[in-house]
Amino acid sequence: MRAVDRFDASDYQCGPATPAVQRLVTTFATLDWFEAPTHSADDAQARFVRYHELGRAWATDLFHPALKVELHTGGWGEFQQLCDDVRAPKRPWDWKYQILKTLSERHSGCFEGTKPTAAQLPMVPSASDLFVRFADVVVWNLRLPRLDVSSFGNDQKQRTTFYRSYCQFDLTEALDWQLADPSCRLDDNPFAVLMSVYAGGHYPFHLAADHAVLFSFSPPH
Repeated sequence: MRAVDRFDASDYQCGPATPAVQRLVTTFATLDWFEAPTHSADDAQARFVRYHELGRAWATDLFHPALKVELHTGGWGEFQQLCDDVRAPKRPWDWKYQILKTLSERHSGCFEGTKPTAAQLPMVPSASDLFVRFADVVVWNLRLPRLDVSSFGNDQKQRTTFYRSYCQFDLTEALDWQLADPSCRLDDNPFAVLMSVYAGGHYPFHLAADHAVLFSFSPPH
């Protein structure tokens, strides 16, 4: 499933980080979502382990030293259950905000001026502005194309909308990483490597500090 709207990232201009930022946003905007994988399971597992190693190099205390990566292939029922599992209330461990957000903040803290302040932003953003201000709050100004989920039932629509936004978190953190350190190769940006996992049709669900599932959809018969 690809986005139904045309997309052009060439408007985004952010100094030396511009090529990496444009590539990351374009990659995300043109992904073929929720289809059978185009990369092998071994490739996806290697990429996920690489992401984990890169994160651990920056924040040893956040990443388990003995990660188990489980490969799972199935249909919409299994995918929806995994979405519900990671969204369960009062989970004792949260991957996105407890681990990845902390990793990104630590990395950005090592560099100066990674994001503009509200005072530096115009009141009315242009197409080339990555950020927009609301009063004193700075938020992303990404204009990502939408997926057409009108043919889905409510449950399927809710899970696909959730999971794409779940992955969009990784996009914004990958962009943050490049803005903080424009000299960083995308192969060394843990969030960019993580994005490459689901770009190949394998969808990560990190259920515990030492356990992750890479889910892929079964090929159509």
